[in-house]
Amino acid sequence: MRAFVLTLILLTTIFCSAEAQDTLSLFKSFAGDESGAYYGWSACGVNLIGDEYPELIIGTPMRNSSRGAVFIYRGGPDMDSLPDFIIEGEEERDQFGISVSPAGDFNGDGFSDLLVGANVSLGIGKAYIFFGGPAFDGIPDVEMAGREFVDNYGYAVTGLGDINGDGFDDVAVGALYNDALGDRTGQVYIYFGGETADGEADIVLTGLDSLNDFGCDLDGGYDINGDGAPDLIVGSVQAGRYWEAPGLAEIFFGGELLDTIPDVIVSGEDTMDFFGGVVAGLGDMNGDGYDDFASGAYHHHGDAESSGKVYVYLGGEETDSIPDLIIEGHGEEQNLGTNTSSVGDINGDGFFDLAVASSYDPITGTPGGMVSIYFGGESLDTIPDIVMFAENYGDRFGWSIRRIGDINGDGYEDIVITAARADCYREDDGKAYIYLGYASNRPPEAELLSPPIGAISSCPDQKISFLITDDGEIDAESIHLLVNGVEYTADSPELSLSDSLLEFYPTSPFSNGDTIRFSLINLSDTEGACIGEPVSGYFIVDTEPPLAEVISPSPGSILTIRQPEIMFVLWDNISGVDYDSLTFIINDSVVSIPDSALTFAGDTLIISTVKAGIILEDRETLSICLTDIMDSPDICSPNRLDGAICTEFEVNLVFTCELVVSSFPLNPQRLYFGLARGATDGFDFLVDRIMLPPIGASVDAKFYIEDERYYALHHLANDYRGTDSDTTVWCIETSGEGDATVSWNPEMLGEGVFLLNNWLDMKSYDSFRFTLGETLTIHFFFKPQIEFPIQLSNGWNLVSLPVYPSSYRTDELFPSLAFVYDNPRGCFFAPERHITGSGYFVHSSLPETTLIVGIPIEKIRTELFPGWNLISATNETTSLPDGLVIPPAYRFRTSPPLYLPETELSPGNGYWVLSRGEGMLDIPAEGTRYLLSMSDDSRYLKTFGALPPFITQEDSPHSGEVFIYPNPFNSTVRFSAPDGKIERIEIFNINGELVFHSEAEGKTVSWEPKSLPSGMYLVRVKAPGKTFRTRVLFLR
Repeated sequence: MRAFVLTLILLTTIFCSAEAQDTLSLFKSFAGDESGAYYGWSACGVNLIGDEYPELIIGTPMRNSSRGAVFIYRGGPDMDSLPDFIIEGEEERDQFGISVSPAGDFNGDGFSDLLVGANVSLGIGKAYIFFGGPAFDGIPDVEMAGREFVDNYGYAVTGLGDINGDGFDDVAVGALYNDALGDRTGQVYIYFGGETADGEADIVLTGLDSLNDFGCDLDGGYDINGDGAPDLIVGSVQAGRYWEAPGLAEIFFGGELLDTIPDVIVSGEDTMDFFGGVVAGLGDMNGDGYDDFASGAYHHHGDAESSGKVYVYLGGEETDSIPDLIIEGHGEEQNLGTNTSSVGDINGDGFFDLAVASSYDPITGTPGGMVSIYFGGESLDTIPDIVMFAENYGDRFGWSIRRIGDINGDGYEDIVITAARADCYREDDGKAYIYLGYASNRPPEAELLSPPIGAISSCPDQKISFLITDDGEIDAESIHLLVNGVEYTADSPELSLSDSLLEFYPTSPFSNGDTIRFSLINLSDTEGACIGEPVSGYFIVDTEPPLAEVISPSPGSILTIRQPEIMFVLWDNISGVDYDSLTFIINDSVVSIPDSALTFAGDTLIISTVKAGIILEDRETLSICLTDIMDSPDICSPNRLDGAICTEFEVNLVFTCELVVSSFPLNPQRLYFGLARGATDGFDFLVDRIMLPPIGASVDAKFYIEDERYYALHHLANDYRGTDSDTTVWCIETSGEGDATVSWNPEMLGEGVFLLNNWLDMKSYDSFRFTLGETLTIHFFFKPQIEFPIQLSNGWNLVSLPVYPSSYRTDELFPSLAFVYDNPRGCFFAPERHITGSGYFVHSSLPETTLIVGIPIEKIRTELFPGWNLISATNETTSLPDGLVIPPAYRFRTSPPLYLPETELSPGNGYWVLSRGEGMLDIPAEGTRYLLSMSDDSRYLKTFGALPPFITQEDSPHSGEVFIYPNPFNSTVRFSAPDGKIERIEIFNINGELVFHSEAEGKTVSWEPKSLPSGMYLVRVKAPGKTFRTRVLFLR
């Protein structure tokens, strides 16, 4: 090995001053010692000695007849401008120092090492690694060499970090003129570190094609894809074919599976761009956890010839080839991007920053060079935050820009910028400048600690706290804090400043409901730097507990239902009520009520006894209290309401309902039934009343019972049963002949289900027609209620209730329009009371859920008429019964509106079914009762249509009816539509045969049956936009 010259310099200090540019402070400047040596061609920082300060490394490749040299300056707060070491090249024209880079800890001895390139050594180029340590001697410990003549091996070098994950740092050396695939293909050699590392390449990367100049620039040590392993960036300037190629940059992801295939390739835009001539890892500029990278295209022709561009790419797991930020030059021959480099977090804001050099300064119009620094942040832009200029014409300021670590020990990373052609003491002797990271220039910062902005505090003496951060000393006299318009300063007793904590303590308490607005409007350090913007906030004072009262049942109430809703108002208009803190006491015992049984509607708390599983018996008293009622401030202890809020009520299941049985021309008979305390299924002297023989011409109707105690007593006018009964049956015997009606007031019925003849829900209707001589039954039962959700979409919905609801008022059941279908009249109408067994068309203006409370329907019997009928489902999914209906049933889909065929009936849905005749439909099927029937399904489908009536209007379904008169008293029947004219009328006999049709215009159409027999006829009338169906009974 040829001898290297290590010269210890003990000469007079050489000092070249330079003014700080913008907000960066100049720490030191350094000058070369020979004209034309290109001092500052390369630069970096490495802690070679192993003390607390890195060394500054400056390459001068043209020094001493291009033998080249590397100048080393020890760092520290008192560092000077004299080199402590100069390492020279081996031979003239070696260009030793053309590239320099930290090598990491290549041999694993705990000290950082130095990598230097000499691209013309031996005609092929060489690279050297110098191991660091306290006894650093400047003798290379590892030598690497190129493979072919004029390879330009060593023109670019970089440390890689531990790219293969073996615990040792690695390096890479470029040979951009290697002819692997043809002239100037270019190669990059990766050398793995180790305790016995040698100069043999472990991985060789090759350019994609000839004339690529692959390896013209390198950078490594940055984790772009976030996998924990550092990656390598290689530039391919393609200068050998610049007339047809823009240039490339290739990314090789590190890791145990490191290979020779690029993982990401990015390209310039236009030919002759020289994209990839400069590449740089940037660190994490945008704070997303991934390192970013950049490439310069300094020959790009944008606004002007050779104005240049720099492309920034954000890292990520799926890093792509699309630039995330493009910085453009605007001056002719500006060559923006001749150098691009990370400068670390130069302004101390937690984001890495970017420096970009231009060879021409478009602002002053000189070729001295210019460096623009772009601060990182969550949002990046193309506006430079700092612009730095050369001292003199032709300096080429920005030739090299590198991070060098904290060279002066102030806790902030610093940078070096060189001007390789600057004239300091002689022509082109070159200069280097160290600029400090933000240590002394950062203004103080104030951060609000407490209370958070908009917080609610229950402390009348709530303090206000700020965290103060500053590199220097705070000037206490500068503090100005406004609280509700009152200014407080350092001499105010309310303010205290201790270390980094500024606190305000009110000397008089705040009042309930006050909004306290505050603003730290000024604070500065002893050097005059102050906070940039006032730090402001506000909080609200809440020192009073919530208010609470009972809504229902009010204390002392007597209820007629077993499972009522219990409602309280809990109100706190400042911090709100802490519902999680509530304690429930029922009948003097603390109980746990499930969350599902609690509903909070604004300030109202609703307790569902249904969901809580509470069922009361007759004469049972329930006491319920709420305690631990408190509010929910953000700061300090909650305000607690003293005591409890309570209600107590009793259940009374006693009721009486009157039945009126009438049959013209007889006098009506009045019967009474209900529940009474102590009553039995037999005769009870105190409440039941024996039916006396009818007086005069009255309807013969009475309750029938069997009582073994009174074997001769069977008929009652009043029949009461015990309130402890959950099921019972009343029997009503009638005698005589003729049509009759039994009527009642459904509002007089007690809680539970009352089914007349075990199918007609008496709470849905107020009367029932029958024939004298029949025996009527009233089946009563009560079961625990459930809460069933009905899902409504925006628009029309076809639904049904699978429960006997606790309320039968349709305006309480549904939030908006609700229509059922009247088959005999062929029209829709809006009932005031719920009709059990019917489906509903419900219109909703928005998607919502309606909760229906009631006793579940296990089976149901529904009366059907010929044609389409809307029916309900039960509480369990059942199959569509056979026999009376023609399958399938049809469910309605809201959007887009469509009928869907179904063979099963699911809870909550309403269904259209096509009935073959008049009869009773049992769900689940128990048998079918026909009153009238049709034998030919095809004719019936033709008569009534294969699909049910369709909804087209937005505000209501088709509705209306056909008026028929004077039928059945003469042989001419006239039909009249309620609005508009009749277009066509069709009449079918009971077998579905068309017996009459007429194309007509006008409001009324007449029909003369002539020779047709008496009987029931089906009528279909078509009017504009509507179709009506009805029946007519014709008697000859």
